[in-house]
Amino acid sequence: MSDNTDCDDGDASVHEPQLYYVDADGDGYGSTTTTMLCESVAPNGYSDNNTDCDDGDASVHEPQLYYVDADGDGYGSTATAMLCESVAPSGYSDNNTDCDDGDINVHPGAEEVLDNDKDDDCNGFIDDGALGEEALELDVIKVLPNPFNTNLIIELPTRYNSQNFEIFLFDLNGRLIIEHNLISVNGIITVNHLETLQQGMYLLKVSTALDNRKLIKRVVKF
Repeated sequence: MSDNTDCDDGDASVHEPQLYYVDADGDGYGSTTTTMLCESVAPNGYSDNNTDCDDGDASVHEPQLYYVDADGDGYGSTATAMLCESVAPSGYSDNNTDCDDGDINVHPGAEEVLDNDKDDDCNGFIDDGALGEEALELDVIKVLPNPFNTNLIIELPTRYNSQNFEIFLFDLNGRLIIEHNLISVNGIITVNHLETLQQGMYLLKVSTALDNRKLIKRVVKF
């Protein structure tokens, strides 16, 4: 024949160069870098498509769904992003289980902190299981002064007169600081000698054996 345009006269399936895409990571998916080869099928290192979003990582070739993790605690929000990453990069997560992505201390498995009005462990309940007990408020009660310095006065409903109370003071990490067993006098319980406490916020727990009711309030030492 007078035609000499066959680029590979030993392969009847190809006679002119074909367009292929560089497949640097060898995952079968090519990049946007092209070349012309006299091959009927893509040889090693090349592909017949250019669909690889990251040709330097064989574990990923198309964008994956991730969830925004704004507070960096490893638990994502409901905000999504499609990223060409085989594992969630910084600022993202492979789950959307964080109920407050603006607070690094709030996420599944976190420890509940009493009386902070937050669902710390994202189980749908506020303050459940904190310090091992459920907080049940007394009918009417006043704790003063708040902020306090040397003492706390607890004013109780009249039906709690002359009753025995357990008084606990915890720091915000749930560590017991003070424990007293006191009797209300004329509806009043006074907790004295608090001047040595460090300044900051505490959790006051008042518990009565009369009906097994409990009160938990935040108090501040100045």
